[in-house]
Amino acid sequence: MDDDYEAADDDSISIIDLEPFTHIIHLVLKFLHANEVCRVESASKKWCKIASSPLIWKYMCNRLFEGKKHVRIEDGKQFSKRTYVEALNDSQRKNITAEELMQYHWEFSYKRCLGSDFTAMEPFFNSQTPRLRRFNSNGRLESLRGYEPFDISDWKWCLQKEKMSSEGKYDNDDDDKFLTVFPPVSRTNGSGIPTCTSSAIARSFQVEGDRIVYCGHMKFPVLGVKRVDNWGWILESTAVVFCSFSLKEYVDLSKESL
Repeated sequence: MDDDYEAADDDSISIIDLEPFTHIIHLVLKFLHANEVCRVESASKKWCKIASSPLIWKYMCNRLFEGKKHVRIEDGKQFSKRTYVEALNDSQRKNITAEELMQYHWEFSYKRCLGSDFTAMEPFFNSQTPRLRRFNSNGRLESLRGYEPFDISDWKWCLQKEKMSSEGKYDNDDDDKFLTVFPPVSRTNGSGIPTCTSSAIARSFQVEGDRIVYCGHMKFPVLGVKRVDNWGWILESTAVVFCSFSLKEYVDLSKESL
């Protein structure tokens, strides 16, 4: 399963079917943090059996996964401490796979720094539903929703996996092939569509880890991949942002303006 999480409901496990002592202990353990439940397991064999039960870890998982995006657990898998730990470890992963990149529908917006021509035509800045894009398996971008000022059907993308140098730093030497300081803005091409962006875009946007390189009618700044607190994915450059969940939710979560 890899989607907005909904609390599991397993009728085969019920707290009311437990003996009174175990019933009470289960009620107490539900108020503890997962780390504290793990410590309870070392108290005795009986406490270990109670604290490691699927009923307890179903509750721990449901609490951890509440409001999270893209929770990766196997469908039908019984809840356990291992389920909890594996999901938590996955939430800290900043390396996206090509399969994930193609699986999600990405809400998209240009940034304010591109100037008033772009913000005027950007749905997100005009209280409208943001554009929606998809990375297709043929290496092309596809528009799923919203007016596109440019024809993106021929735009290409490529996922570059992170490279670490011998000094323990990210090797971004290849970025020079793709990072561009755009020329001064040319207002329109006769159809009311801006043809390029502001020279104020800086090349100092640091990309660490995986990167998405994409190009169309011109070279674009590299998209850096990052994971946010709700476990959603963000692809961001100096010029644009792609969001695997609600763009508004991301702005509210990050407390930053686009």
